[in-house]
Amino acid sequence: MANIPDATMERLVFIRFAHEHAVELSTASEPGNSLAVVLFHDTADLFVQLAAEHYNLAKPPGKKVFLMDYIGIIDQHLAPKALSGRTGMDRLNTARNGLKHNGVRPSPADVESLRASLTVFLDDNVPLIFGIGFDEISMARVVTVEKARNQLLEAEKLIASGDHVSAIEACSIAFRQVIGAYHRLNPPPFKKAAFRVRPGSSGDARQHALFEYVGQIADALNDLQGRVDLLTLEVDPAKANRFRRITPRVAFTGDGESHLTWVSDYSKLTADDARFCYSTVIGAALAFQRRFSQ
Repeated sequence: MANIPDATMERLVFIRFAHEHAVELSTASEPGNSLAVVLFHDTADLFVQLAAEHYNLAKPPGKKVFLMDYIGIIDQHLAPKALSGRTGMDRLNTARNGLKHNGVRPSPADVESLRASLTVFLDDNVPLIFGIGFDEISMARVVTVEKARNQLLEAEKLIASGDHVSAIEACSIAFRQVIGAYHRLNPPPFKKAAFRVRPGSSGDARQHALFEYVGQIADALNDLQGRVDLLTLEVDPAKANRFRRITPRVAFTGDGESHLTWVSDYSKLTADDARFCYSTVIGAALAFQRRFSQ
């Protein structure tokens, strides 16, 4: 793997993060999927700007430089080589300008085609410029919570191998590790219990009813705390609901071992679900780091 400066790697990680979000947005129903085209274009822009800086290429004086201009400047430097996928980026540029400046929404087929064009553009040109495969850029590298980072690195391997369920489990554990780090710095108003306390068999019916009622209150408070945790770490409500719906519940015992309880049908989970969970946890981890950065 190429020796890439940390500052450059952080920007590559952000480019991959933007690409993941754009791909996710492109799968939304109409008209929301059209907005992915803007993020596709921004992602391509971020990449060509970084590539130009990587080669210390100067912008033409007194002239604004846009996506296709950057591609031309980089191609001149790389000659006789050139960036691949120029035609696809030209189509993306046209679609983005039509949407942003004229309100012309691309069709679902166009969004899908532009998504494929951007992915191929990055897959081909990131290794050409930086000597690393686009899929080798680990967004987990920038996560500072070590245990969460390790789980996310494992999730990357599981996603690549096609084990979506295990990848989602690893992401769930990673998220709880991030939440644990957050709670150590900002303790919640009550301590979440891993297990429900129940009365012995000798208790009367009223005692059993009271314990059941207290347990229901505890469950409701735990659920509320979980939702607050997601919002605090900048996971928007729609994503938070999906994340909670498709991930197992995680509890840690005193020895630090994690215990997973599935409340959804994990047999129906897909690669898209695994990538969504991975991206959500990365976003939450970065939000935590921003909030508590020195």
